[in-house]
Amino acid sequence: MIDIDKAELSDVKSIIQVIHNSILSCHADHHNNQTSIDAWLANKTEENLALWVKHNYSLVCKQAEKIVGFLLISAKGEILLNYVEPNQQQQGIGKRLLDTAKVHYRNQGINELGAESTITAKAFYQKNGFEVIDEITEEGKLVAYRMVCKI
Repeated sequence: MIDIDKAELSDVKSIIQVIHNSILSCHADHHNNQTSIDAWLANKTEENLALWVKHNYSLVCKQAEKIVGFLLISAKGEILLNYVEPNQQQQGIGKRLLDTAKVHYRNQGINELGAESTITAKAFYQKNGFEVIDEITEEGKLVAYRMVCKI
């Protein structure tokens, strides 16, 4: 059974593991470059995540009481983190997290969610109603997409 719940501070260690596993699986984004991977992981500490969970809207997806997905969104509707365990992807977990968040933000009077999507996540966001509004480049190389979704 899959449950979507508000993230709690007691979930932080499990969330960190989901984030790390997911980042390591994003080969199209970091090309297995350890320096790039280390940069992605650098701020994903227990201390930072505890603060982020405390001060933003955050959800976890649990399957058999194990956290397999995490979504963190600012009060204004900007997706800050969105990760699903690699072996649980393509099973509707990310969609359920987003759908739950969309209802929450609509109820708050917010009519748009934003995201800076990795290359890997672009197709996921597009399947869930997001549109690319800009490409983000570093040193002339495409690294991400600015996306929005009307809700």
